[in-house]
This record gives sequence, structure tokens and C-alpha cells, in this order.
Amino acid sequence: MAAYVIGVDVGYGNTKTSHNCFSSGVKKLPGKPPLATRVIETTEGFYAIGNGKVSVQKSKTEDENMRVLTMAAIAEELKKTGTTVADVHLGVGVPLTRMGAEKKDFVEYYTKNRRLIFKYEDVQYSVTLLSVDVLNQPLSLISALGQWIFCL
Repeated sequence: MAAYVIGVDVGYGNTKTSHNCFSSGVKKLPGKPPLATRVIETTEGFYAIGNGKVSVQKSKTEDENMRVLTMAAIAEELKKTGTTVADVHLGVGVPLTRMGAEKKDFVEYYTKNRRLIFKYEDVQYSVTLLSVDVLNQPLSLISALGQWIFCL
């Protein structure tokens, strides 16, 4: 199986990858919604993605919102290749001014569960995080082809 290099920048306003940009809003749903557009299903429940913004927190690792948004971003990238089972080298973005304070927490946050099994838009994904690199924004958005994304 080929390994993918995927860069994700989960901002308070938008989540960005080399091919996608969507609002960083996350809302936990009481059950399965009638439409699966931008919906993540995990063992913890259903989450609607992309409406609004995430709340500003002391650390983005305080809850599951960043993980859920990252799973949606990974699924969006894999969807372009028709892949649902993948090994991924994940690059995540952190502002330069917070790099020292957050790098260790981000690595621990993402590596505590390297195996991500979830549904996105009713499609089952199985992703193994081979590595997690915390990079200065916007360096996390460099894909394997060196593409950049700009999302205002």
C-alpha cells in the first residue's frame, strides 16, 4: 500500500489542505442525520463539519474537534484518489509564535490513536498515521507534489 503525505492546517476559522478549504465548525449531533454531506461518524457519534468556527481555546488539543476536522480533511484528500484505506504521513500546521508551546502536545494528541477508523459522508475510511510532523504554518500545506493552498 502506498503511503500518502497529507498536510492539514486546522484553524479556528478554516481547515485547509493542499486541495480543500472548509469552515472549521464542528457540531456533535444527537444521531445520524438524514443527509451525510460533511458528516463524520466515529465511535463517539456523529459530527457535522463546516458550519461556523471552532471556539478559541487555550489549546486545540483540549477536545476532539481538531481530530474530527483532521479526519474530514484526510477523507477529502483521499476521496480525490478513490482511496479509503491508507497509510498517512501527517503534517499539521501551528502558528510560528505557538510552535514551541504546542508542538509536543500536538504530536501526543495525534499519536495517542494512530489508527483512525471512521465514516465520512457514509464512506468507511481506515487510516494509519505513520508519522506526525508539526510544522510552521503554512508549511504543513505542502503536499507530496509541493502544492500550496491559499484560503482567506
